Amino acid sequence: MLLLALACSTGSEQASVEVEAKPLTGAGCAVCGMFVAEQPSPRAQLVYGDGTHVHFCGVGDLRASLQAPSPQGEVLQAWVEALPADFDVAADSTAALPWVPAESAWFAFGMERPLVMGLPALSFGDEAVARQVATRLGLELHAWESVQASPFDQIPPVPSTP
Repeated sequence: MLLLALACSTGSEQASVEVEAKPLTGAGCAVCGMFVAEQPSPRAQLVYGDGTHVHFCGVGDLRASLQAPSPQGEVLQAWVEALPADFDVAADSTAALPWVPAESAWFAFGMERPLVMGLPALSFGDEAVARQVATRLGLELHAWESVQASPFDQIPPVPSTP
């Protein structure tokens, strides 16, 4: 279990915040309110400085949330589901997938996904798998820094790969 110790305002007390990803449950998306577990993969979640964990029905809603001020404080960790190499963009599977830190994930853009609200994005925990799927589907591949720096409703302007 991954824990992060945070200093309280007095500096004399410590509080532990669990930053490990939590499984999908009956939670609603923190942006659109849809039941996260019923939405097609990949989904996302954030852990805030106050210990709050929030889930999102897609990478697009995660991006929107990160660009808005939060009453929960600083984001300690962003998580995304890692899609497999045989991922089918037309699939609407709601099966739970492994969580990976967003900063180590790769993201693919440029596809249509009828059941996904907002700008569809695929997330992968392994760069080789991400490249394989992006090449197979003709998608643009981006690292988290590029994804996070661009407006949530736009594909990042400069691909992170040639």
